[in-house]
Amino acid sequence: MVKPRNSRGKSTTWLPFLRNHLDVSWAIDFFSVNTIWFATLYILIVLDHSRRQVVDLAITRNPAIRTDTVPDVVHDLQSSTTT
Repeated sequence: MVKPRNSRGKSTTWLPFLRNHLDVSWAIDFFSVNTIWFATLYILIVLDHSRRQVVDLAITRNPAIRTDTVPDVVHDLQSSTTT
């Protein structure tokens, strides 16, 4: 069996990669939660890693209402960085 050679050379591990891109990385998560009354809540959260804060948090029973959230947040971020 022929072993593959390491043609990439040295690669960056996750920790230095995340530190180098901290100012431009966001985390976006969408998930659902069932309540004790058997209702389903949909949660969308947008986190800015460079400022370590929640940019947007949306909780709703109807996820179709919040379809504009991510484009709005991105637009807000772009307008705040250009000024």
